[in-house]
Amino acid sequence: MSPRKSREGVWKEWKDLVNMLPAELEEWLVSDESKSVGDSSDGESTGPASGRKTQKIKKTNK
Repeated sequence: MSPRKSREGVWKEWKDLVNMLPAELEEWLVSDESKSVGDSSDGESTGPASGRKTQKIKKTNK
């Protein structure tokens, strides 16, 4: 079993992996490309839906 990561460790890893600025993410979310990614079973596809959640997290302090 792997050791649990601290909240600080998880936050740092997430920030390293999510490398778009909120404004860049917003620009992508309104693009045709974003509308074509992910599954869509009910309205908005999972790509933009996930992007909006990511953008919300990026705009908050930990």
